[in-house]
Amino acid sequence: MQRLVAENLVYRVSGRGTFVAEPPTRRRAENLVRFSEEMRRQGRKHSSTLISAELRPATDQEANRLILPNPATVVEIRRVRLADGIPTVLETAVFPSELSELLRVDFARDSVHATLIALGRTPTRGHSSIRAAVADEAEADLLDVSPGTALLTEVRLITDQHDQPLELTESRYVGDRYALDVAFEVDSSADSTP
Repeated sequence: MQRLVAENLVYRVSGRGTFVAEPPTRRRAENLVRFSEEMRRQGRKHSSTLISAELRPATDQEANRLILPNPATVVEIRRVRLADGIPTVLETAVFPSELSELLRVDFARDSVHATLIALGRTPTRGHSSIRAAVADEAEADLLDVSPGTALLTEVRLITDQHDQPLELTESRYVGDRYALDVAFEVDSSADSTP
């Protein structure tokens, strides 16, 4: 039983028993598939809880990554994405302010990328960096975990069909509820000296 707990296949609740754990959501690292589409492919129900949607001043980093004039404003959309009703990821996405039409959309039910396409900006390519983090108290509350819970943090920049910066997003995934599958090739040209 301890091995099943260690492999996150079951979990224990003191005084109640041992229960089968939900399998983590998985995504191949070389592809970005909309969260809603990921859930459909896995036969899971997706939903979102909108935390905030606002026009605000851009940080220096946001202005640089989105290639905006300084001072600049951005549209920020912050929401919790759920898989089968379980909070899985806290997502904060920022867009250039000319996409302020995004503030009129109900992102609790509508897709950001489908909306961007309807506005004439098709998400096409991107780059992301991934690191480990832990949930602070506010994040833990939104994700229904304990403060200090392991998070997988992905920061990605997506460009449109004209190779213009479109979206800068930080996604904070609950570590035991989400996984990235990575396919790779082994560099055979590396020095084989021990």
